[in-house]
Amino acid sequence: MYQDTMQKSVGLNRPITSSNAIIAGHCATIRNTKISLDAQTLSNILNDVVRELKASTSFSASYLNSLNAVVLSLRSTLPPALLSLNSHYFFVLVRDAIQVLLQHLCTKYHLNQPATYLLRNCVVLLKYLVKNTKDVSKLLHWITNLTFIDTIANCLDQIERIAKLSSHRLFIKQIARLLKMFNDIQARLPIEQHNSLFSRLLKPVIKCLKSPLYVETFNGLKLNSKLTKPFEKLLLVKCPQFLETYNGPHMGETVEEVLELILPRYVSILDTHITSITTWTSSVKRAVYHLLKILVYAEDYFTLYLNDQLLEKLTNHLLRIVSEPTLTKSITQTSNNLQSLIIHATLEVFDVLIHEVKALNYLKRSKAAETFEKLLSSPKASITSKSYDMLAYTLNINDVKEAREYFPRFTCNVLNLLYEAVESNHPANNDSDYVQRSVLQFAETLAGLVRYEQVKQELIKQSAVPFLVKSSEKLTGSAKQFVLDAIWTLSFDEKIAQQLRDDSQFIESLQNITKPTNNSFENGSNETAEDGIYKTAIGLLWTLRKEPQVTQDASKTAPPSNKFDVAISYSIKDKDVVNRLEETLINEGYAVWIDRDILHRQSMESVSEAMNKSTVVIVCLSEWYVRDNQCVCESVYAVNSKRVVVPLIVEKGYVVNSWLLSMLNKSGIIEYDVNDLKRNNELVMKEISQHCRNKGSKVKINTPTPNSVLNGNKENTFARIIPTPVLSGRVSAGSDRQQQQENASRSNSRQTVSSTRPTSTTPVSRMTSSSTTPTSRTPLSATPTFVNANYEKFLPQDYTKRDTSDATYHSMPINAWKKKEILDFLYDCNLILMMPLCDTMTGRSLVGFFRMCQADPSRVYGQLSDELRSRYRGLTLPIGVYSQFLIEMDNLMSSQANHTQILPFSSMNNKYQSTPMPVSTDQSQYPLPLQARSSSSFSNTPKPLEIIPEAQISYNERVAHRATFRPGSAADHPYNFSSEADEQSKLVFEQLARYENQVYAPQQRAYDY
Repeated sequence: MYQDTMQKSVGLNRPITSSNAIIAGHCATIRNTKISLDAQTLSNILNDVVRELKASTSFSASYLNSLNAVVLSLRSTLPPALLSLNSHYFFVLVRDAIQVLLQHLCTKYHLNQPATYLLRNCVVLLKYLVKNTKDVSKLLHWITNLTFIDTIANCLDQIERIAKLSSHRLFIKQIARLLKMFNDIQARLPIEQHNSLFSRLLKPVIKCLKSPLYVETFNGLKLNSKLTKPFEKLLLVKCPQFLETYNGPHMGETVEEVLELILPRYVSILDTHITSITTWTSSVKRAVYHLLKILVYAEDYFTLYLNDQLLEKLTNHLLRIVSEPTLTKSITQTSNNLQSLIIHATLEVFDVLIHEVKALNYLKRSKAAETFEKLLSSPKASITSKSYDMLAYTLNINDVKEAREYFPRFTCNVLNLLYEAVESNHPANNDSDYVQRSVLQFAETLAGLVRYEQVKQELIKQSAVPFLVKSSEKLTGSAKQFVLDAIWTLSFDEKIAQQLRDDSQFIESLQNITKPTNNSFENGSNETAEDGIYKTAIGLLWTLRKEPQVTQDASKTAPPSNKFDVAISYSIKDKDVVNRLEETLINEGYAVWIDRDILHRQSMESVSEAMNKSTVVIVCLSEWYVRDNQCVCESVYAVNSKRVVVPLIVEKGYVVNSWLLSMLNKSGIIEYDVNDLKRNNELVMKEISQHCRNKGSKVKINTPTPNSVLNGNKENTFARIIPTPVLSGRVSAGSDRQQQQENASRSNSRQTVSSTRPTSTTPVSRMTSSSTTPTSRTPLSATPTFVNANYEKFLPQDYTKRDTSDATYHSMPINAWKKKEILDFLYDCNLILMMPLCDTMTGRSLVGFFRMCQADPSRVYGQLSDELRSRYRGLTLPIGVYSQFLIEMDNLMSSQANHTQILPFSSMNNKYQSTPMPVSTDQSQYPLPLQARSSSSFSNTPKPLEIIPEAQISYNERVAHRATFRPGSAADHPYNFSSEADEQSKLVFEQLARYENQVYAPQQRAYDY
């Protein structure tokens, strides 16, 4: 608002003149007294300065000169009393001066030398004040002014243009200082006080990190330069640092937005610089460090945005960093050592990378354990603990066998480190935060190592079980969960199990662990440490107390009639392979039980009951399976209850450990390679058919499964998942939901059961009625939607009873959509179960999400189903709903690409009456697309009704209806209407009775046709 004033003043057009006498005298006092200046005297001086500045014309030449004189005097002396006055109104005037100068810079792209000098002095003074103020919350009331933050955000938005100015180095340096000032505040401010204070800077920072200029600047770093240029420091250090310290809202989607574009670029950046790693300067090291810190936020995104080749490249670069002698030999205990920071940041990236199956498998193939082992002697404790953790994950059975002599010492080291950390973990410790991190790190390491037989034996030899029991009672949170998990793994050894059963105090402590009151399963949040502790305690009690009793009772009672042919025990990490296996079994006519709530797992009581009612139990073995104690519990019970166990190795290269092999050696182990499904399926069917007689001869049932539908498997598809357009949004949506609830009994969120029944071998999608259509035609059937019973009671009314009468999304481009437009769109499309999965998205992120679905639909479907179950326990995502979402989005994207926006029928206004519209019979102008369409659309360009001759319609490809409304070409024509369908035109118009006035003439032509 000051720009008009500045235009009229001469302050930015000619050198600033001298200040007034009162301010000049105060400046002399500040310079002369320096350190001896007390707080009261300095406060009186600043009061006089504020009074004099307010008396003059705002931002005139004299105003700016006077302010500059005071700021320069304070900058040159930095009296200690200044910090105690950090809430003085004088600093508001300094802030406003910076704001006005930056606004002028972004408007006129010029500041003269005195104005640039003033900007620098004011920024440096504020930076000093923030850096040296212990409690930065005292500065928030004036430094987080929205106009001030918006001004800095605008500068970041225009940083490329500012970089082209003649004095760009000075301007960019001040912008970088201001961003660092906010970074310091974020880093030191308590998390609960962040809120949305700096959220306005997120998008501009992201814009800087997404720009090609980021890559160019990174790759342009000179190897012989030790000082980072202002522009390099802003883009490569300050912008990433802002994300590292940010604790406000929208962080999840913000990070995803960054990684989607930048993650592949990070690989190319490392490609450029990794070859010169031995000569990296401090500038390159600092930039690489911040690059790695952003990668830490990429958990679960690596395999989404990187193909196998890029993922392996990235892993190789990270291994090269942690094995480079010029870095590892320079590690020290000091906190600001760049080499130490880079190694620790790289290990943090590995810490999230190992939780993705492809990355972990590649690390094992690359012998990464050898690299991490060399870091165990590092002088920095945090690097040592991280290295132990990485070893626990990347060691394989062959490494353990080759290191028989080394493992006892290695296990003892982990135990000693955990013991020291646990004993030091008390509130009186001055470094309690570091100790708690160490306890957590070593507890997680032990939980990973204990699955190896050699480690188990060493722990027994060291009598470590009593120490672990004692630690579990002293610790809390995730550390307690890891220790209990290690004890649970040890309990599969019968000697240790008996030792634990005899410890009545430990059993009682497990029984006293209660279910968390704020249960994450019910409130839709992520699982907490308390949830994990409770689940682990329940699992331990099952292994020690209930499992022997249940097994004994089952052996005494008569075997129940088998309800299922096959039960499948598997890890959630292997769900893609298991989905294919399940699909094959169902298509062969077997009744299959599988735990659909795999993310939070059913109780072992339920699992054991299902196994008791199954003829065969298939155990899907992998690295992740044996890491999951619940999975091991299932396999142990299957063996102990005398079930027929068919073990499958579903992870390529996985070697079954000796303990598990001894338990499963009664059956041949099948290596289930997804690259040779035909041969492997034959082996599985041959094994199962020995126990489930005559199943293979029964008629196969084609059932929709994630792979068959999403991958376009026409042979194995029960019915093509293509929805019929909704003719009247509120009426049809209500009837659809009522029909979904009536059919809810067909679905079960816990299990999938398919059994053979009399059926025709003719696919359902080809069954027609001769009374309505010729037998050669395939009428479009409704979407077979199977949803959860009473799902509406689990979801908020904002989803289930939404009023979209005021919906505006149909008149907006999708990139401009916000939460309301997305939810209105999904509601009108009857995609209620997709609403909780998309409620935090913007239109831009919705488009990105749809592209992810297109790239790997089956994998994304599994993740969405897991997320819905984790947020609303008992709810599943039907494949029909997911498929309909893909079709709706495909239609939306295609329509907007053609400048046509989606308009559901529910949004149509039916109050108009009109005369018949003109009809065009030129079929070459409007060809029928052979892709599925289910929504309606409109644009500002009139288009006549299309009549498609039947000869042009291909019935080999199923095509859904598409109805398009556009503004009429004349005042008496409210709508132009076009329709495309795979049925006779007559049937389409019969369904559109609501619009019979508008389509009267085309309808008559259709009847004649």
